[in-house]
Amino acid sequence: METLKRVRMIERFLAAARAWVGSEMTARELIAAFVEFNREIAVSDVDPDGGDRFLLSAAGATAPHLIDAPTNLVGAPEAEIQFSDKEHRYIGLSRELWPRQSEDDVEDNADDGLPSEIGIGLSLFLFFDPPLEADRFSTDQSASPDELEGKLAKFIEEPLVAEVLGSRPTKITAFATGIG
Repeated sequence: METLKRVRMIERFLAAARAWVGSEMTARELIAAFVEFNREIAVSDVDPDGGDRFLLSAAGATAPHLIDAPTNLVGAPEAEIQFSDKEHRYIGLSRELWPRQSEDDVEDNADDGLPSEIGIGLSLFLFFDPPLEADRFSTDQSASPDELEGKLAKFIEEPLVAEVLGSRPTKITAFATGIG
């Protein structure tokens, strides 16, 4: 397993996501690629108490970012982040990386160019047409990469997710963002 700092993880994630966004992969294949990518890389400068976790979500209708390629939105002013007017059904996969909070760690991370007080989200969102009338929502959160397999198995059985696993998404977005 490779170990990277958060700032390098952003770069590596966006590079990997370029292949996913431009592919003909199904939702199942994209989910597997996202999980496999993250399984192979540990992140060294995260809080040991829950600073590395996955969020799995799905909704009947939401609007995607207006981005066509993997994009680093960390530090982007909210006014510059735009969303489509058209809603889609979606599956969202995110890995949240929260920094260590001791004074020594904050100093050590100061040279990476990331604000020390925010977490980083690495997200792959899969959008499908048509959106659903009712906004059925299913989400599950895994506290660590070690717990992901069990949570993922349950998540992909949710009807909102299971119904589109064999489909190619209408739109795929991949982005890094500041959270917190």
